[in-house]
Amino acid sequence: MAARSEISNPAWPRYLALCGAALPAMLFVISSGWSFPPFSPRQITDSNDLFPFLVAPWAEPNNIFGLISRLVQVALLWRAPSFGILELVFGYLFWILVALARTLVGFILTRSVGWAFPRLFSHYAMYETSRGYGPVLVGYLLGLDGADVAKISGLHIHPQYFVIGLSLLMCWLDVEPWTYGIATLGVGTFVLVHSIFSRIRPLKRDQVVSGSPQRIVIPKMALTLVALITFTNMLSPRLSPAKQVSMPESPFPPARLLDIIILSFPRPDVQAAQMIIKTTLESYTPLLSAGVGLAVFTHVEQHPAFDAVQDAIGTSQNIAFYKDTDTHSDARSGQYLHLAEAFRWQLERGAEQAEWVMIVEDDFPLCGQEAGRNALRTVMKLLEDGREGKESIPARRGAFIGTGGSGLIFHRSLLPIMAHILRTHADLVSKLPPNMPSRPADVVMQDCLLGRDPLCPPKRPGGLIITSRLVMDHIGGMFSTNAHKATNSDKWRCGWRHAFHGMGEVDVVVVEDLW
Repeated sequence: MAARSEISNPAWPRYLALCGAALPAMLFVISSGWSFPPFSPRQITDSNDLFPFLVAPWAEPNNIFGLISRLVQVALLWRAPSFGILELVFGYLFWILVALARTLVGFILTRSVGWAFPRLFSHYAMYETSRGYGPVLVGYLLGLDGADVAKISGLHIHPQYFVIGLSLLMCWLDVEPWTYGIATLGVGTFVLVHSIFSRIRPLKRDQVVSGSPQRIVIPKMALTLVALITFTNMLSPRLSPAKQVSMPESPFPPARLLDIIILSFPRPDVQAAQMIIKTTLESYTPLLSAGVGLAVFTHVEQHPAFDAVQDAIGTSQNIAFYKDTDTHSDARSGQYLHLAEAFRWQLERGAEQAEWVMIVEDDFPLCGQEAGRNALRTVMKLLEDGREGKESIPARRGAFIGTGGSGLIFHRSLLPIMAHILRTHADLVSKLPPNMPSRPADVVMQDCLLGRDPLCPPKRPGGLIITSRLVMDHIGGMFSTNAHKATNSDKWRCGWRHAFHGMGEVDVVVVEDLW
């Protein structure tokens, strides 16, 4: 497209855009502590929060690399050969379209495929934050012809190479491959649509301008997109560095850091149940140490598979087996009572009580051997990092690395609350308020960790740690403990999207392994 004269444009739109890019950078330098929030798709899909969506171009950079990117953006705006009211308006509209497209792509690549096609699941499609003018300026550069790009660069290099190099530079500095990639695709889509409509309704002779937009833009767009895709693979270690983590030390030795309690209930097929329990145990035994304990708990007197595994393992691996055989005439037998008694038993262990407790059903082993164990260690490190002092209760009091009632990690301060809530749900004569809806036992535990239960700590942003993918497998789907429940062999498997992924109440440990 032909370059337009600057004479026709007033100066104030350029200065307004320059202020919008420069002021957030200045606020970052002086550490003002105030800024517009950056945008990520989960703010729309999970929180219905439109404010960041509208103001993210003026959000403050988050580090020195973002500051450098912002300075590059200021330089581009200053040297732009044509920047008027139309560019200002269309630039903001372009940002709106990019953000909406990112929301759609994020939704598709997380919620839509997270279970059906886990290989297509992408954490960063939903969580990547966007801020600044970078993606809009990439769209602006792609729409310029070679002469205008040459004026901006002032260098003796091919305009296409300049646009590609600058796009990659800003993408790397901002760490926003999804945003820049979608901005690039957006320009190409607009040009193709324009080309199609031009063929359907040819322009009049006096409306024809020199050069074909698709011939100018599409090669640059294609080259830039290919470069961004390649660059994204190079950038992925920076986005999600693979790091081996050691299990944190117990804050109160000799008390353990973590107790893993495996809840077991009889299955009709005793031999299959025995293999399931054994497989699950074997996935956790490498974690055993002075700071990590493992126990198998059942609240059923007749449990042949439990007895067989206990006899086979004995005390050789320092695994505790406990069969709670007391009766409760005032309560219904089932998951509520089973869990309530498990929490009560843990509370009564006294000096043996660990700082944290993870509840696991006996058919949910850890995934991926060392990869799954490393994910658990990373979660435990984050939980302990939230502790301000040795005597304090951590800021975060729980984590969730599995699904349903498995993989829930509770701080010991929550155990009395959980035992009470679950026991109340198990009572034959309910003490619950009449207007309180009935919830499954696993939802009761999840609600407590999310801060949705009135007896539990209140909800707070990032109060619960999850893994982006499930790091626990479900191997007992074909051998349900409930004879009337439909069996399944492909539900809630390793690598599936975590059900809480995207929620504002959670912090996420990114897991890329698919196993």
